[in-house]
Amino acid sequence: MELSDALLPASWRVAGGLLYAALALVVLRRMPWYWLGRRDVPARFAAFTVAVLALWQLRAALGDAPAMHLLGATLLTLAFGPALATFALSLVLAGATYKAAQGWGCFGLNGLLLVMLPVGVSYAWARVTERLLPRHVFVYFFVAAFFGAAVSAAVSALAVCAMLALGGAVSRVALVGNYLPTSLLMLFPEAFLTGGFVTLAVAYKPHWLVSFRDRDYLEEH
Repeated sequence: MELSDALLPASWRVAGGLLYAALALVVLRRMPWYWLGRRDVPARFAAFTVAVLALWQLRAALGDAPAMHLLGATLLTLAFGPALATFALSLVLAGATYKAAQGWGCFGLNGLLLVMLPVGVSYAWARVTERLLPRHVFVYFFVAAFFGAAVSAAVSALAVCAMLALGGAVSRVALVGNYLPTSLLMLFPEAFLTGGFVTLAVAYKPHWLVSFRDRDYLEEH
């Protein structure tokens, strides 16, 4: 769902780039660099990043609107935490932008809408789930992972639609009648993929998920 340079005014692209750069600096300051130094973490981080980049290449275009694809934001957030998830998705966005050859002017706006926003929503959703609902493994599977992925993807899609509507690059009739309903169809595969992978990871490789702790979800209280 990357925005291209032709869709929005230059002033919007500059403002988005500056805001993204400012938030990226905050994220970099909070990056757990020491954690990446552990034995198997760098290879796992690279594998997850490449896998999500591959998912971004499976896209569907609808008219002049941006192509739609899965995000993987909730999966990366549950696996690595918000800072590393933001870093990984930023690398994915850079790779997708380079491959699409649509220009780098909207990289900041895309970073805000497709990286910062869904990661933030995923992290907030997981924290609210952890605080308000019972610490049960199925709550983690279905609420934090499955529904968290759907919610983050929906918020991101709505934000992209709002940006396109405000910019006037795509008619509101086309957005409401075509792009928005179609983009919402991506919620189920996003949720299914995230929930399925998280379930398998908990069963076989729970240490792959920094948000999952055995003492909270599996041990008796």
